[in-house]
Amino acid sequence: MSTTRAALIATRDETLRALQSPPAMLSRSYAPGKWSMRQLLLHLVDCEGVLLDRLRRLAADDKPLLWAYDQDRWVAELAVDGRSLETAAALFAATRNAVIELATLLPADRHARAGIHSEAGRKTFAEVLETVHRHNAHHLGQVRACAAGSVWRAAG
Repeated sequence: MSTTRAALIATRDETLRALQSPPAMLSRSYAPGKWSMRQLLLHLVDCEGVLLDRLRRLAADDKPLLWAYDQDRWVAELAVDGRSLETAAALFAATRNAVIELATLLPADRHARAGIHSEAGRKTFAEVLETVHRHNAHHLGQVRACAAGSVWRAAG
């Protein structure tokens, strides 16, 4: 497994700590016109569920179709401001733990199983698993900038 269990645990734990941030910090953005820390964290919670579903389909189905979704619409339409961060944290922890368990229990040959993403084309279990960590780590950079009250700039 190229994405290590330790990396998945580390990003899980940092995300869970961030979900306990004070309301004033959660309302900060990392740049004008960008998502707030709260929006970023709830996006991570929502995305984790999508990625777990994709991993399950890749592990169990023959040639699954992995549907894309509009992340901006989800943030705009899924009542981000009213959602319970306690519920979000429990959901994120359970979902990430299920990702780790699935990735750990499956035989190595399952990591090569592939499906078709509705926008990005062919994706393997290993590639989607790597996305779980990489996507979370990317947004945690933005979350850290929000927490610090600073502007986030993409690496590279």
